[in-house]
Amino acid sequence: MNINAKEPAPKPEGTKHLRVLANGAVYDTIKGRIVNGKGITTKITTENSIAYHSRRQELKREALARAANAVAAQGGGVDGRAMDGDLAYVEAIGEAMTMKALTVNDPKAVDAARFIFTETGISERQAEADTSAVQTVAAALGTMLIEMARAVNTDTRNAIEGEILD
Repeated sequence: MNINAKEPAPKPEGTKHLRVLANGAVYDTIKGRIVNGKGITTKITTENSIAYHSRRQELKREALARAANAVAAQGGGVDGRAMDGDLAYVEAIGEAMTMKALTVNDPKAVDAARFIFTETGISERQAEADTSAVQTVAAALGTMLIEMARAVNTDTRNAIEGEILD
């Protein structure tokens, strides 16, 4: 092969199989993947990935709430009244669980009652959890104060056989 000899450059393939997507990426239909991403305007980076994930979670929650509200509106309340609003499904679930909790022979009545008590914030477990958290914080603060007092005493005073020297 002669380096000085001029060979014609290879002819480019046809570009019929390439598609430019809405975000600027070039998609090859033969290879089935993006072949050029230099023009992409919506790249997912470490900076914007949290925002994309949060938005997707928000859309999912909204969709589930809409679906639950639609079912609650179809079924209505226990007494036949119509249920509507953003939290109609919560009310419908609350009514159903309360009816289950008040059914004497239902083996799941206690679980339903616990659910209602927990979700309304009047359960004893919640109160116990609140007091144990306070006790834990108080113990930690007490330990910190004791350590600080010991540090102050050892820094400013020397104790020899019970006598304090200045």
